[in-house]
Amino acid sequence: MHAFRRLSDLPRAPIPPGEAGSIAVVPLGYDVSDDDRREVTIHRPTTDGGDKLDYPKGTKAGQSIKVETPDGVREYVVTRWRGLARIVDTEPVRSEDGEIVLSNGKPKYPPPIMIRRWAPTKARAEEATKRAAWRKLDDLKRVRQAQREADEAARAAGQATLEAAKAPDPTTVGQLLGRWRIGLHDPSSRLHESTKDDYETVIRSLFGEPLRPLRGGRARPRSPERLAMSQAFEPVAAMRPADVDARTLKDLLRSVADTNGKGTAIKARSVLAHVWDLAMEDRKLGVQVNVVRALRGTESNPVIPDRTKRVTGLDPKHAPTDDEYRSLIDALASDPEAGPMILGRRNKSAHGRAGTGEPNGKDIRDLVSLLSFTGPRQGELLALRWSDV
Repeated sequence: MHAFRRLSDLPRAPIPPGEAGSIAVVPLGYDVSDDDRREVTIHRPTTDGGDKLDYPKGTKAGQSIKVETPDGVREYVVTRWRGLARIVDTEPVRSEDGEIVLSNGKPKYPPPIMIRRWAPTKARAEEATKRAAWRKLDDLKRVRQAQREADEAARAAGQATLEAAKAPDPTTVGQLLGRWRIGLHDPSSRLHESTKDDYETVIRSLFGEPLRPLRGGRARPRSPERLAMSQAFEPVAAMRPADVDARTLKDLLRSVADTNGKGTAIKARSVLAHVWDLAMEDRKLGVQVNVVRALRGTESNPVIPDRTKRVTGLDPKHAPTDDEYRSLIDALASDPEAGPMILGRRNKSAHGRAGTGEPNGKDIRDLVSLLSFTGPRQGELLALRWSDV
């Protein structure tokens, strides 16, 4: 049982942790002269000397009482009684590191919790406030006990993780990427199909695999940019995820951005973040933090720079020779995607044979020929009409 003291018996004193303070019970009501009948706290009667007296015994809701105030005698109609108690939490305040916060050399506790209950009579309001305070204190004790047990479990789990880390799992980043790739194409995956396609393209580039064929079935060879991306990823793929630090990841993403552009680097970071999420689910890998998601840069040195100079191996000042031009035109002539666009044609595939329909061209071959012989800007060329020829 919890010990309660009446407010009139003792002055307010510090409340011990896990205990309740004095219970104050006061009547609420309205001044009979107030047409709006606004509910206010009825102050205790006073003697001529200013000493406070107790409220009349047996006063219930609906009864009227007269109170001597500095402005004279005022009459109130009691609407209800309110009980008020303060309780103090059982646990002291702790810092972010879990250390107990001290105040004047003693543990600091949270501010008292106010418990309020209302009833038609003073006795019932006092009893209801007592019961509510007891229940709140018991609830606090159960919550704090559960928190202590959870903290112990977390510490035990952390210790188990440290012990598991002593025997490193040989799984590499490349192997984890392969596992996540399988889940990426699982029917239960909630990712949009276009997102899956983007991620699959990035994974193929990281592994140095050929990209998916274009419409019409022609395989796309690996470009120098894609090869550079796989070469940059190769040393990271051979490492355990716990051994990869932030500097290594930043260098990888910067290399991807330099050779394949910022957009590809952002997608590569997203893919690697999912790989590290998968690694954190396996305690044997000893990964405590998702290093990819935790990467932080500065304005002068961002993780993925806004502007990168792509290394293409092309000389922008070099004009193509006749032989180079003929090779380009011959290549475009053999590509259905670069052929003439026939208005009204749809490249819809037969049912159950997606990607097998005959492609409609995009007029790329004609545009390249006109661009080579006339030298206009891209906007001028696209805005050209037959009436301008």
